[in-house]
Amino acid sequence: LYAVYIRSSVSSGCIKSVTHPNLPEGYFLITAQDIPGEKTVEILKAEVPIFAQDKICYKGEPIGLIVGPDKKILEKLKEEVIILFKKEDSIENVDTKNTENESDLFFSDNILAHKEFSSEEDAENIFSEAEYQVEGNYSTLIEPLICSEPLGGIAIYKHNVLTLYSSVQWFRQIRQTVSKVLDIEPNKIEIKKTLSAAGNMANIWYSVIVMAQLAIAAKICGKPVKLVFSREEQILYAERGVPVAVSHRTAVDKEGRIKAMIISIILDAGFYNPFVQEIIDRLIISAPGIYKLDSYKIEAYVIRSDSPPAAINLSRIDSQIFFAIENQIYKISKKLELLPTEVRLQNLNIG
Repeated sequence: LYAVYIRSSVSSGCIKSVTHPNLPEGYFLITAQDIPGEKTVEILKAEVPIFAQDKICYKGEPIGLIVGPDKKILEKLKEEVIILFKKEDSIENVDTKNTENESDLFFSDNILAHKEFSSEEDAENIFSEAEYQVEGNYSTLIEPLICSEPLGGIAIYKHNVLTLYSSVQWFRQIRQTVSKVLDIEPNKIEIKKTLSAAGNMANIWYSVIVMAQLAIAAKICGKPVKLVFSREEQILYAERGVPVAVSHRTAVDKEGRIKAMIISIILDAGFYNPFVQEIIDRLIISAPGIYKLDSYKIEAYVIRSDSPPAAINLSRIDSQIFFAIENQIYKISKKLELLPTEVRLQNLNIG
């Protein structure tokens, strides 16, 4: 059998019912109500729903699956599914392109993680008394073309044993998650890794949820089930870019030496994301780039929005932070009428 997603067309709301008026024989509608075990699982301390249950968290969130033998009929049936829900006030959209809104954001309930590091010297005082003050706001949304195969796999549930075929990488987490969702013993789950063109770590955790959804379908339908993202789904939900906004305030002398630097970073991780602690550590470490800072104040925020969970490519996040610091160096050189290379050489962290 084949499976296709039923996704939310709105960014927030309260689900009342999910039905199909006339489902043909041999076709199945699967929602959170059909999950035999746990409907929400924990991945690195983040609570992630297998399917949206009562509340919609973001547009495109999986509400369920339509499963059957003919893919063309599945696409038609998907459009006929009736979803009744009561619309709620959506979570405030965060404008990562305008750091002037930071004060409202920092005191909201949308913060998934926050860290701050400061030198012994007060960077704010040094900045306020500096001969030259340079300020800059930088935002990026890098969405490179990724040519990896879409998420998906095949699940077979036979004789109380589940076999999963997929190019997944996080075997232990998949086995634990599927065990809880299907309410079966972990030793009843076999994972057979298929050939893959290249390892894509960006969606390593997202594939855990996909495999759990596929396993539910196989157990309920009693037949092997294949689920593969369309290319559009892959781009929108498995490889979504990460919006990052960085605010720089730098105190420099006339030779271009940095006396103090104050950096604020905001990253939109979507509605939830298991890797927030790793993300925020990377943001903090990457903030100074290759430059030595004697006085500094660095703060980073990973925030929640009503967007799909971001695909976290850790090296890509570093590059976005480096983009900001290098643009700030250029802005300093322009203000002091120095060459950017001169400013860089003055401040390199070489020892």
